[in-house]
Amino acid sequence: MNEEETILINKIDLKSVLPLDFPLSINIEVTNACNLRCVMCPREMSSKQVGFINFDLFKKIIDECGNRKLKKIILHKDGEPLLHPELSEMVRYAKKANAADILSLTTNGILLDESSAAKLVESGLDEVCISIDAADPKTYEKIKGQNAYEIVESNCEKLVKMKNKFPFITVKFIRMKENKNEELEFMKRWEALLSISTSHYWDWGGAVTDSSIDKNKTTNLPCDTLWYSMAVNWDGTVSVCCVDWDSKGIIGNVSKNSLYEIWHGEKLHNIRKIHLELKAQTLPVCTNCTYKESGSREEIGTWLLNNKETVLNI
Repeated sequence: MNEEETILINKIDLKSVLPLDFPLSINIEVTNACNLRCVMCPREMSSKQVGFINFDLFKKIIDECGNRKLKKIILHKDGEPLLHPELSEMVRYAKKANAADILSLTTNGILLDESSAAKLVESGLDEVCISIDAADPKTYEKIKGQNAYEIVESNCEKLVKMKNKFPFITVKFIRMKENKNEELEFMKRWEALLSISTSHYWDWGGAVTDSSIDKNKTTNLPCDTLWYSMAVNWDGTVSVCCVDWDSKGIIGNVSKNSLYEIWHGEKLHNIRKIHLELKAQTLPVCTNCTYKESGSREEIGTWLLNNKETVLNI
């Protein structure tokens, strides 16, 4: 889940639509392979096998979503989606199925050259978010582990010329100690050209650390994402949310069950119940997680507590 999606969901009055018969938004991890080693990403510590989603499995997921019409499908979770050789075909299939109002992906932008961008546009991708996180090549290399700032910058400049074809193009900046003095420069560089998203540093449940994280702001309120989204990994396993980088929150497998069955299943029900009992810290995937502190989660978390019986009736 990204900040843009949170804004989209917040525009919907969750209190008026919960409980949902089907999620509003789903992350589909087309691959967990990546061509960078970002300091804020825990994937190098993951015990998960690296792989790419099978197109037939992807179709199964999309076919079910097409019958439901989600608000958003994000073709990204833990890896770099442009590494999947069939990405454009998958976008085209999802678009034709009318599976969601918005088809989106987040990329580091290295492979998003003019040819790749054109294929994605032609396939029907609605939104692309490019994670840059720096305004200086040296800072970029320090954060990303590769000297590729100029490549990404050039690819973004080419995207500017395609703005009339892409409804949404966003460049992203995650605040952290390595780039704390570059946010203003980043804003000046891109504000006249593309939309900008800035967000705080997530610690992925304590897997990575940064001095910019204020642990005093953490709350034990239930996380609202449990009631409107979930994430499908490349191998078909379904995670309770997109923050589950090491598959500690698996609630099902779309190779064996439908998304609907998993959404209404006992495993997810029990996790929601634990959150409503204010015991989220007992769940490995939720322990020390700072993700639920963003946006209006505190307000919705409080509402969930006050409406336990209603929101558990899924």
